[in-house]
Amino acid sequence: MRLVVNGAAHEHVGDGVLSSLLTEIDADPAHVAVMLNNSIVKRANLSVTKLKAGDLVEIMMFVSGG
Repeated sequence: MRLVVNGAAHEHVGDGVLSSLLTEIDADPAHVAVMLNNSIVKRANLSVTKLKAGDLVEIMMFVSGG
């Protein structure tokens, strides 16, 4: 399914839920904030939030460093 992830076209080949998209792009669900179509998705809902073709997904990854 074709999505827009962080402003770029992305072909999602998983099972159509946000958690599988995160796995697909190697993002740790414990270290991200996700917006789906301009709405924040709670971390507890990542494994049940369904995606559909054309969705806009913004994934902000938290990293530490010095």
